Amino acid sequence: MATIDIGVEFLFTNLWKVIQYNANLILGVEDEVKKLYGELRLLSALLKDYADRGINNYTLQELVKQIRDVVYRAEDAVDTHVTLVAIHESKGEIKKYVGSGKYFKDLRSVAEKINSINGDVKDMYKKGKIDFTAAFQNVATSRGSGEEKTAFHVEENNVVGFRDETTKIIEHLNGGSEELQVISIIGMPGLGKTTLAKKIFSEIKEEFYHQALVSVSQNPSKKEVFLDILGQITIRRLSNEIRELDEKNLVENICEHLKEEKYLILIDDVWEKKVWDDLKIAFPNNKKRSRILLTSRMFNVSKHANPTADPHHLRLLDDKESWDLLKHKALPSMECPVELKTIGKSIAKNCDGLPLAIDITGGILHDRGTDQRTRWEDLDNDLHACIFDDPEQRLNNSMAMSFNHLSPHLRTCFVYFGMFPKYFKIPASKLVRLWIAEGLVRQSGNVNLESNAQGYLDDLVKMNLVMVSERKFNGKIKTCQVHSKLHEFCKRKAQEEFLFQEFNEPNLHGHLTTCRLLGTHFDISNTRSLNEFGPLVRSFLCYFALPSELVSSIPEAFKFLRVLDAQIIHFTKFPTKLTGLIHLTYLDISIDFDTLPATISNLLNMQTLIVKTSSQTLKVQANIWKMIQLRHFETNVPTYLPDPVSFKRSKKNSPINRTLQTLCSIAPESCTEHVFAATPNLKKLVIHGELAKIVEVNGGSSVLGSLLNLGNLENLKLVNDVHPEPPSQGNVDKLAEKLRLKQKKQPPSEGKLAELAEMLREKIEQKKLEQKEQKLKKLTLSNTQFDWNHVSTFGMLESLEILKLKDNAFKGEFWQPEAGGFQALKVLHIVKTDLVSWQASSHHFPNLKCIYLKDCSKLEFVPLDLADVESFQILDLLSPTKSAVASAREIQQKKKQKSEFRLSIDGSEQEP
Repeated sequence: MATIDIGVEFLFTNLWKVIQYNANLILGVEDEVKKLYGELRLLSALLKDYADRGINNYTLQELVKQIRDVVYRAEDAVDTHVTLVAIHESKGEIKKYVGSGKYFKDLRSVAEKINSINGDVKDMYKKGKIDFTAAFQNVATSRGSGEEKTAFHVEENNVVGFRDETTKIIEHLNGGSEELQVISIIGMPGLGKTTLAKKIFSEIKEEFYHQALVSVSQNPSKKEVFLDILGQITIRRLSNEIRELDEKNLVENICEHLKEEKYLILIDDVWEKKVWDDLKIAFPNNKKRSRILLTSRMFNVSKHANPTADPHHLRLLDDKESWDLLKHKALPSMECPVELKTIGKSIAKNCDGLPLAIDITGGILHDRGTDQRTRWEDLDNDLHACIFDDPEQRLNNSMAMSFNHLSPHLRTCFVYFGMFPKYFKIPASKLVRLWIAEGLVRQSGNVNLESNAQGYLDDLVKMNLVMVSERKFNGKIKTCQVHSKLHEFCKRKAQEEFLFQEFNEPNLHGHLTTCRLLGTHFDISNTRSLNEFGPLVRSFLCYFALPSELVSSIPEAFKFLRVLDAQIIHFTKFPTKLTGLIHLTYLDISIDFDTLPATISNLLNMQTLIVKTSSQTLKVQANIWKMIQLRHFETNVPTYLPDPVSFKRSKKNSPINRTLQTLCSIAPESCTEHVFAATPNLKKLVIHGELAKIVEVNGGSSVLGSLLNLGNLENLKLVNDVHPEPPSQGNVDKLAEKLRLKQKKQPPSEGKLAELAEMLREKIEQKKLEQKEQKLKKLTLSNTQFDWNHVSTFGMLESLEILKLKDNAFKGEFWQPEAGGFQALKVLHIVKTDLVSWQASSHHFPNLKCIYLKDCSKLEFVPLDLADVESFQILDLLSPTKSAVASAREIQQKKKQKSEFRLSIDGSEQEP
């Protein structure tokens, strides 16, 4: 079923946020706004009824457009009023304004607009109910047994590429256990899963006594599928008596025929786990090496069908394979003329390895002939349009099937990928925060929004709509992107729904004046003014530098802006009007100055604030503690925060921000008990600067001493920006001693430093007795210059899974871990150290999965006993010594006999 609407729920969410977080600014019209919201929710419920009953006609699409327009009008009316009141409030004129005749005039005006909209909504609901009844009756009488499958065809005997994949899949089908097995092929739309599966089926079917090939696609009829299978394995026309059997009897018939002989069943295009569950009862495990070959776009479906084996994830074609396939389709019976080779290879490359795109393009070129070089060049210059405007709509329909299969909230999140430049590798953390700032992520119970958003991204990856560009060593997504053809699909879908507009030279007009989300991926320096985009822009994602005159006009042009992602723009001085954008939820900018002014704290809706500066440090004058929606505050230099106590409103209570999860990078001088008390729910903390100042400035308080009270902290990074004194004299060494969690009680002469260390030990022991789990999972130390014997301090962190030691985090030639530490550690990074001898056994790192060693120029060997760690799978060495390489190869040989293991040396994976 086609999408009902990918933006209506998104709009409802944002309208509710305006009501929820600006209650004090809509006094006088609050009742009208809430009443309107309630009426809109009734319309939303009606839409859901349409969807649940499978109604998707012209009447519905018109209703969706009307609802979207109404919500836009309501949002604009409320935002205009809120902005007007906020401006007077920021100027200290709110009492004067509220007491004036103009205020009551403005209030009447917005109330009249909202009441007018409310009347329109009621009329829409009444008409929608009538249309719904008629539409449902039509659907009930005309609904078919299933949805027609859209797929492309490439001749099975001329499949290009996938030679290795074909060989591997055939080996799995012919070899292995006598038990019934399911072998799956998965991948994104248009990769050629069906074509490859049919080719393989044709090649090996004679080795099986029974064979059947069925395509189920979306909404299959179980009975029809069973009849199809039965007809193929019995090799005869089914009688009317057989066709009248119910599903149970059909299954019994199939099982009876299959139970004694080896069989091969190809089940193509499975979309749901339930479909497999419904069909698998017909396939008995006759222990004769029978096989099911299954194709799907869904990773979860393949793992459900065979939890013990990984599916074959079909790759994109390389440039040579793409050109071979294009030649075969465009010039099937002749050599390519020399004058067309260069342009032809360029066209093939621009298909980005997607067989369906190449197949369609080849057909277009075939129709254009070989004497039309300029027409080939025209196609190369506008390939996306030619492919998507294909009369048969093959690529669009194939992608639309996956898109329509998504839940409504995932559709909007997926379409949002079109806001980024093509081929852009998007940091997952950035994407998640933008989704949240845009209101695309739902709250689900006690699960935080970031976790929900990460789940959305994981779902899109498992559906093969999003490609993972890079994963972290713990398996989480680091960067991601969509294929260029899916990127084009997202842009087109968004423009259909008036969600966002990509601004580029060939497309200056379109619907710019009604544009809500705007992305710039090209040079727009010829643009006279940003005002031509219209006043309704809510999000501006800028990935191309703007002229200074356009930069300064952003706040004036986009007064209702919620998202400003403009790190590529450098502000030489702080734009004072920026703090008038009271709706901002996401701000990412670059600056050439060293102070964030106090007026930043007027942005009370801010959720993510990212500031990159060319200055050595950054001073925050703003009261960030009153920005109660702030979730993430990131900078690239040591940042000095204001003391929360200086903003306390009473003698008893200091401000607390319970929403703040990320704080980096803060200067050591800002590591105070007050700051950590004001941020009780921090999950990520980066301390950057002269770490010795923690001891000097804060009267002996310890970083970890304060951090022990941060019960949700999962990621801690300590970056020492100044080279410390020698270990026997420097304060950094004192800090290391204070951080030792196992330190014994020192004599009184050692002073407060020893007392604090003892206090830390006692607190940790107390937490253990109370069975309070420490949540710190990732620790990064950079240039801390600690002695290696201090490592055991961090080994006592019970939940620590990732330890990164960078730029001489530890000094010394010898390291032997203490027993009992690092019991949960999975990933160990060591970058740049003077370590010579590292001695360790399997019991020192019992759960280790990955070791990454870079610039360890003196390290003689990697401990051989680590080969006995069963979970150890990855060893990466960059610029290693010859002896370290030798020991790594020895580990690889030992691991080869026990489990899967990957050794990489200077970026090159080593064969065992």
